[in-house]
Amino acid sequence: MKKAPGCISVIAFITCFAACKKDVITTIPNDESIAIVYAAGSVIDATGMSKACYWKNGNLILLPMPETAFGSTNTIIQKDKDIYVCGSYNNNGTFIGCVWKNGIKQDLQIITGFPRVSPQKMFISGNDIYVS
Repeated sequence: MKKAPGCISVIAFITCFAACKKDVITTIPNDESIAIVYAAGSVIDATGMSKACYWKNGNLILLPMPETAFGSTNTIIQKDKDIYVCGSYNNNGTFIGCVWKNGIKQDLQIITGFPRVSPQKMFISGNDIYVS
């Protein structure tokens, strides 16, 4: 009696498939070794205004800025327990670069003749913060 060559392959496949087990994680352990994910950007509010913000593990955090200003963020860095975010906002046609440290905004110096300041990157070395 001759066996069909595909029969052995089908039996091997079924055996392998049945032997596979997937673990499902239903709770996330409260462990400091778990990575925190940050994302910098902006959101558009109900009035059409772009607001500076960032996300921490998917949770939106709006950053303070003038009520009538458009804003966005570009870089976010965590150092120890501090969160630094750089970005800018447009206040009546003047783009003002700023850095937020733990949600407290500090504007960068406005240079006469340069109405557009929009920092893109930020680096921390020791206790010094560099914005470019």
